[in-house]
Amino acid sequence: MPLPQSLERGLSKIERDVTALGKMIQDARNDSQKADLEVEIGDLVVNVHLLLDKVMNAIYDKFGPNDGKKPHIYFPCFETEQKFDDKLKQTKLNGIPPELRDVLLSCQPFEIDTSGWWPTLYRLSQKRHEAYPQVEMKKRQSISHGGQDLYIKKMVIGSGGIEHFEGQAWNQTTGLPEPVRFTFTRETMKELAGTGKDPAEFLSLAAQETHRLVKKIGWSCPQKTGHAQA
Repeated sequence: MPLPQSLERGLSKIERDVTALGKMIQDARNDSQKADLEVEIGDLVVNVHLLLDKVMNAIYDKFGPNDGKKPHIYFPCFETEQKFDDKLKQTKLNGIPPELRDVLLSCQPFEIDTSGWWPTLYRLSQKRHEAYPQVEMKKRQSISHGGQDLYIKKMVIGSGGIEHFEGQAWNQTTGLPEPVRFTFTRETMKELAGTGKDPAEFLSLAAQETHRLVKKIGWSCPQKTGHAQA
């Protein structure tokens, strides 16, 4: 089922926007940048959701009844297969090819868990009338050492790094004792509030899965078919 060219272009734009947003996420450091980031994430989330709604409308135009009584059509997101099938029946799409039904099922919460990419994106998009998705900035400190085997008897870590160390270090290559070497780093981690997900990783995954899903929808549909009968 070839999709309208405008949907193909919309999908390409989403993928470009995700790439650009990745750098914006990486560079965000202060409240002003965070606010800009939340607006951009909100817009992208809604755009992905709307694109999938348009794909579902393209499915209806191909397989739904040609009776001039088209209902409101949205891309499904249901917690049970029964509710999924009830919605297909209500919108007169219960006669779609089995292969297409399987593709639509594959991203539902009861198939990929409620924390999957589509259920998560759906929840974020549903709140678009209330607020933009919130990004939490979390400070993380980490200590690393390289090329050494360590025996730690006592170690005190403060805000500035290692404040006290008792123990011994050996070079992993030579086996000889040597002064301990630590690298103390601070990072600002970003997380989509209420999801536990890194925004850059989540949006990249959502774009990839949307692309894959749209292609599968095209492959699963016969190239020639008439409208279903009312």
